[in-house]
Amino acid sequence: MKIKYKEKPTSESVDRYISILEKYLSALDVTLKLEVYDSPNGPLEEGINDVPITRSYLWLGKMEVISSNLGDTLEIIPPRLGLDANISVKSIWDDAIEIQNAIYNKLNISITNMNDPYWKLWDHIENIK
Repeated sequence: MKIKYKEKPTSESVDRYISILEKYLSALDVTLKLEVYDSPNGPLEEGINDVPITRSYLWLGKMEVISSNLGDTLEIIPPRLGLDANISVKSIWDDAIEIQNAIYNKLNISITNMNDPYWKLWDHIENIK
């Protein structure tokens, strides 16, 4: 059985994750704060036909999003349960999409044109390997 997020994320991996997310979401001028539990919740098991395939531990709590551009502070659920030190920038970019969508949904913002800051996230895709 595959075990995900068995270890608590290090402060270095959390700082790297937040830094890259903030870079990707820079058009929204966000500052992010991520709650990391002292001990995990779980384990959570996923399986097929009652046969466990993956066991995951929940290390991440709420994510606070502060944005002067959006004029609001809000809390969202992070797009993942934990962090591995070797998380790829592509995975972080995927998380940035989910976070941005959560921001827009929570604030009930409509994307009215191609100049909306929403689309600036895709400017970063060419740098992802």
